[in-house]
Amino acid sequence: MKKLLICFSILLLFSCSKDRVSVRFEVKCNGMCDVTYVVNGNNPRTLNRSSNWKRTFRAKPGSQFLLAANPVSSFASVTATVYIDDIEFETGTSSITFSPVVIEGDIP
Repeated sequence: MKKLLICFSILLLFSCSKDRVSVRFEVKCNGMCDVTYVVNGNNPRTLNRSSNWKRTFRAKPGSQFLLAANPVSSFASVTATVYIDDIEFETGTSSITFSPVVIEGDIP
């Protein structure tokens, strides 16, 4: 009986869908850059950075997200990456002033 209860508990644990997933934004700035991000439909946040930046959120599958990184000084460059549950979703790079990298999508 005890083995049956353990097997049922394990089956139940693995059959449940994920309630929330981890979303991580990373931006590597060489020079000055602006970073704008939105998750879960919250208000956009914009930061002015001269160093690397990262932020992690928990979000429901189906939620939308946006990460934009924009080099704003001469000879600046940015690389932006989005990870979902520690798996790289997308990466983009820009070294043209005021030409942002924009990564957006729905959380699977």
